[in-house]
Amino acid sequence: MGIKAPLICRKSAAYQLSVNACTHILSIYIPTTKGSDETDYYSMQKFLMGWEGGEQQSTINSMGSGKMEQWPWSRWVWSKGNVPKHSFICWLAGHGRLLTRVRLQKMGVTQDTMCTISDNAPETIEHLFFDCQFSRACMQAMAKWLNIGVQNTILQGIWRRLTRGVKGENYRILVNSVLAALIYAIWKARNEALWHQRVPNPGTICSQIQ
Repeated sequence: MGIKAPLICRKSAAYQLSVNACTHILSIYIPTTKGSDETDYYSMQKFLMGWEGGEQQSTINSMGSGKMEQWPWSRWVWSKGNVPKHSFICWLAGHGRLLTRVRLQKMGVTQDTMCTISDNAPETIEHLFFDCQFSRACMQAMAKWLNIGVQNTILQGIWRRLTRGVKGENYRILVNSVLAALIYAIWKARNEALWHQRVPNPGTICSQIQ
């Protein structure tokens, strides 16, 4: 059962602020100069502003509609222990809205679809979380730190598998927050690899989350 979002009047200053905030978050790690090797700057900006089919605008509108989100991931994505920016990236990942290379290729923005971290498979959400060797190593390290055994690291249903044997509400909140932080950190590492050609060590990511 999801968490009911506050009802925000679309003409109010609060609603406009939420629109601006979401647009800003979606624009993180977008190149600021023309001629990028990876993307067409103006095509990307048009997409983020909701001009490519209105997808992003409809997403923002739904967040302020006041409706209960009927989505099985809501319980852990919007867990009260999560950092808001972590929850937002998880929400985008769960709905298939992260701008992976495969998705950018379908938009006509880039032709290169290979994973920016491993470069051995098409970069999809399923690959990044957690089929990629890099992200799988991070997940296994964090599961070990939490003293949780998990064999199936597929993103779909991962929160159920991680919390299945967890006892106590506080521990469950901790596991949810660690999972959200890990997904955020992997997406951030992907962007570092894309824009700065740097891939952090899995141990470094895990240490930062701990």
